[in-house]
Amino acid sequence: MNKDRELIGNEKIEEGLLRLHEDLSDENLAAVLTTIRKRKEEGGHFVVAVTASDAGMTLRPLKLSNGKKYFAAFTSFEEELKGEDKIMSGFTASIEQLFGICLKSEEIDGIILNPWDKELKLDKNLIEIV
Repeated sequence: MNKDRELIGNEKIEEGLLRLHEDLSDENLAAVLTTIRKRKEEGGHFVVAVTASDAGMTLRPLKLSNGKKYFAAFTSFEEELKGEDKIMSGFTASIEQLFGICLKSEEIDGIILNPWDKELKLDKNLIEIV
């Protein structure tokens, strides 16, 4: 169970993602997006993958097979650890700040939430809707 206060409440997003993957419908997608928006408004955070560079810590993008780049975000540290890269550095970041960084970045196409299990690709249009 998460001990990070900023992640408490993200289990509601995980429940919504489970429903969405069981029944891919516009209603379930709208419900998940609404839950994400509420978590953002509550000051909620996601876990993000970062890499160290000379410029400091930067968000680590995932490059998809179609060439698009997405930031990886996770509802919990447990979700992050489901991936193959167990030594990836993860920190929490405000959902609102993460969305803002993504929308301003020309080389990033969106955010993938929980990319290792029951993922949700949030392209910039969906992020703006949230």
